[in-house]
Amino acid sequence: MIAELVKEDKNYTYKLKSNGKVVIESKYYTTKLSAVRGFKNFNRSVKLGRITVCNDTGCYHVEVTDGNNRVIAESVNLGNSARVTRLKNRIRTKPLILNDRETKKMRTYIQNIGDIRLKEPLTVEVVKEDKDYVVSIPHLFLFAYGDDLENSIKELNEDLKRVYNKIFIDKIKVAGNALKVKNSLSRLIDAQL
Repeated sequence: MIAELVKEDKNYTYKLKSNGKVVIESKYYTTKLSAVRGFKNFNRSVKLGRITVCNDTGCYHVEVTDGNNRVIAESVNLGNSARVTRLKNRIRTKPLILNDRETKKMRTYIQNIGDIRLKEPLTVEVVKEDKDYVVSIPHLFLFAYGDDLENSIKELNEDLKRVYNKIFIDKIKVAGNALKVKNSLSRLIDAQL
């Protein structure tokens, strides 16, 4: 799902759309940077299951909370419980992409390498070129592409797992750029290596 980062008056917000209609909107942020960080937090909260649903008559919406149980984004009234369940499942299972209309840059985040939770999400840059998507983590020298965004992100994630396994499981000797990758990954994972 793609969220548009928009400026309204002097504040920033991100809005997730489905079929051209806004279904989830974040709280307002005073700076663009805080809105981007807010989306990163939203992405992490969704993956951790911090989603509350209201399926009572007349109250059909979804809320996403942060680690302190503060609402960081909520849906419009979706009209029925089937739509609430469908939206909850979509935001949990689909990649969440932030589209910055001003800079024309898109990004998403990787929370895990396989079963290993990262201390902080890895930023993945997303570029659409003609009919293909190019996804990358430039500082780790990882790139993938394809005509399907979700598959391109999965391929990049698989490449990341292979790099992790080669460096930390197979314990190959590294130098140069590979050493930079090892050091970057070491800072992001909790395990003692």
